[in-house]
This record gives sequence, structure tokens and C-alpha cells, in this order.
Amino acid sequence: MQPSAPQLAEARAYELNIFDNPSIWSVAVLIPLSLHICSNPKSSLGAVMSIRLLVVLCMNFVQKESVMAFPPWFLLLYQMVLQVVLISAYNYRQLSCGKRGDLVKWLLWMTPFWVAQLFTSICGLKSTSVSTFQVIRSLLPLMSFGMEKATQGIPEHVSGPLMSSMLLVIVGTAMYSYTSVSVTPAAFIWIFSNCVFTVVATVFRSWFLKDPNFTLSIPFAQTSVSTAAIPFICIAAVLTGEVYQWPTVLQDTPATAWFWATMSGLVAGCFSFLQFRCQGIISGTSDLMFQNCVKVFIILMGIAMFADRFDMKSLIACCTALGGCAWYGYLRQGERKEGTKALGYWKAPLIDVKERNGQK
Repeated sequence: MQPSAPQLAEARAYELNIFDNPSIWSVAVLIPLSLHICSNPKSSLGAVMSIRLLVVLCMNFVQKESVMAFPPWFLLLYQMVLQVVLISAYNYRQLSCGKRGDLVKWLLWMTPFWVAQLFTSICGLKSTSVSTFQVIRSLLPLMSFGMEKATQGIPEHVSGPLMSSMLLVIVGTAMYSYTSVSVTPAAFIWIFSNCVFTVVATVFRSWFLKDPNFTLSIPFAQTSVSTAAIPFICIAAVLTGEVYQWPTVLQDTPATAWFWATMSGLVAGCFSFLQFRCQGIISGTSDLMFQNCVKVFIILMGIAMFADRFDMKSLIACCTALGGCAWYGYLRQGERKEGTKALGYWKAPLIDVKERNGQK
């Protein structure tokens, strides 16, 4: 659902431009700061988590700005190119591939789901509000739970409170979908599809990075999958006919929109560093729970900057879904004993996977 005319008029975000509001350039500070935090061996757990929170907020803001200004395949292609350049330039000494077989398996498993995850995210965010996008994505941990339970048998026992928390999320999400005017059938399909692809990509990525025999360095893994995505994106743009819009996009898009698109690609690249770093030490479910914890901040940002609206029914539904998420996260975190391991690894820089695994 495209924003209505009154909503567009009220949204402060759509009034910003790089000439009249020079303060928006400050979002670029997050890029070197994120890279420094990821590569500094003295970075504490609290510092990394704080920067990740800021990066997530910024990423949602600039992504919403970008999707409203560009067609989806063009925007995705532009973002992939930026990420490849950023990651390769910053980590060129750490681009390491030990076994070609690992690279082939990584790309075959990750690339289709990676592209599908990103494309459905763009379409979902383009079709509805930031808040709605976040509330419906509260289903993510439950989907991750189902996949981990089916494939790994984790957790071994499902308690009554855990079942109750999952039911609360489902009820809250269903209520919100029914009561909020921003939840159209198309928007729900896009967001639900994005949840499915996100869970699959997240769990696969976690499997690869936790495998002690996986010989790709994290920067090489990131760069390779983003590079492999580019031909997929170009083919999809041709098949859908979107490619014929690109000359007009290049000619008519204002400078501020290009700024948002550039920031969205670079900030997403920084987020990938932090995300890959997390998933090397924690489960896919735990990583997705962090994303749900910051939903409150993202929703507040959506209300303040994009004029997202809640009536009483949708607000109650939103609180129900997010409350269920918080309860679920508390119960799952209590089952895992990862604290000591996490603290040790968070203080390590982004280094070659061979060194990380103690290989000489």
C-alpha cells in the first residue's frame, strides 16, 4: 500500500533533502564507525550491540526512503554493487577461499534465498508502512523455531510457557493484520514471503559459519554471495520488463533519492558485517530475537518520521505481538548457555576463518 496523500504530507521523512537539511549527512558517520567496531579487537560486546542497534534503525529509515523512489530490481542491483565494493575494499587482505567445494555449496544454497529475501523485503516495505512491516515480521522467531526444531531437534522439549508465548505472537499478528488498514493482502503476502526466505537464509548461514571445516572467510562469503546475486537481479529485471524503466530512473531521480539509495547499500553492507559476526556464535533464532527487540525503536521511528498511524485496536494487537516476542525471547535465551562463548568472540576482529578456527 502506497502512503496516502495526507500521510505523505505529514511524514517528515519525505520533506528532507540534502540541500536544505545538511544534518542528514550525519548518517554516513555510521559507516566508518561500524567498520572500526567490527575490526577492532578491543571492541566490547556492549559497543558492538549498540552500534548494531543504530545501524538497524538507520537501515530501516534509509531503506524506506529508497524503496519509495526506485523500482525494486534497480535498487537491489545498486545496493549489491555498493556492498561488493565496500566489503572488498575494506577487507581485501582477508578475502580467503580455502576449498572451491565450500564456495560452490555456499553460493548454491545461499544466493537464491539471499536474493529472494532482499527482493521481498523491498516489495514489502514499498507496499506498506514501516510499523506494519515490523509487526508482521514478529512471526520470524516462530518460523526459525519451527525450522530448527524440524532439522536439528532444538529445543528438545517445548514447555507450556513457550507454546503460550508463540500463541500470543500469532494472535497479536493476526489481530493486527485484521485491524490495521495498512495491511493489504499484497503487503501481507510480500512480508510473509520475506519471513520465510529470511528464516531459511538465516539458518543456512548459521550452519555454514558454525561449521569448523568451512574454509571461506566471512568477508569472502559476503562478497561472493552479493556478486553472485547480480546476474540473478539483471535477469529478473529483463524478464519483468523493469529494465526499460532504468534510463528514466537514471535521468530523472533527484539527488536526495540517490543519497538515500547509496546510504541504504553502504549501511546494509555494514549491517552484514555485524549480522555475519553474530551468526557465527549464536543460533538463527537468537539472532532473529535481537531484531525483534529493536522493533519497538523502529516502530517509534516510523511514527515520528513516516507518520505511521495506530488506532486503539491495532495498538493493542501490536503490543500483544511484540509482548509475545519478548516473552518468547526471554524463554529461549534462558535455555541457551552461550554467554561466555559470545563474550570471547565478540572481542575478536573480523579475521580470516582459518585463523578463527586455529588453523595454521
